Amino acid sequence: MKDFLKALAQRIKNNATAYENYKRIYVPEALPNTNTCDSEEALRIIVLFKHIQKMLLGNMAVIAETGDSWFLCQKLRLPQGCRWSVGATLGYAQAALDKRVIACIGDGSFQMAAQEVSTMIRPYNVIKNWDYTALVDAIQNGEGKCWTAKVYYEKELVVAIETAMTDKKDSLYFIEVIVHRDDSNKEFLQLGFRLAAANGRI
Repeated sequence: MKDFLKALAQRIKNNATAYENYKRIYVPEALPNTNTCDSEEALRIIVLFKHIQKMLLGNMAVIAETGDSWFLCQKLRLPQGCRWSVGATLGYAQAALDKRVIACIGDGSFQMAAQEVSTMIRPYNVIKNWDYTALVDAIQNGEGKCWTAKVYYEKELVVAIETAMTDKKDSLYFIEVIVHRDDSNKEFLQLGFRLAAANGRI
């Protein structure tokens, strides 16, 4: 076996990735996190949470989404009065008006519910006007096949449609059309009146 292991060691390539990952994320249980990043080094998650730990106060609540954030938040030492909760950042913020909410959310979870940020900015049931083309541009982030246009007038709409119909077909064409805020079709308005009348009888 000794000869076999020597021969095997000569044939395999050294891979210290697991060990490097362990050193990068390990935090001794009894010691505060003192990790730092060099000025030109990419920010590490454990260093991020060191700063989150420093900012926590008793009048805060910590929200942790599933994934890395959930495991890392469990290691936070919460000050007296600081609460810990999972998910439902918006609901918790509304219910716990005496708490400032710190939400730790990863890419996957945020992309599944990013639209909730719109409700956080405005009161519930008040539709927030988004910059839809900017949203799509931000999502594609220069790495996707995407073309966007914001149109206010009929002539702009004609040009945008012509571009979408005659350009490459393997791309997303996103046209945001701005219409008069009070413009609506008759059938939709009639439905609204009927629903309002039905709800009024309850």
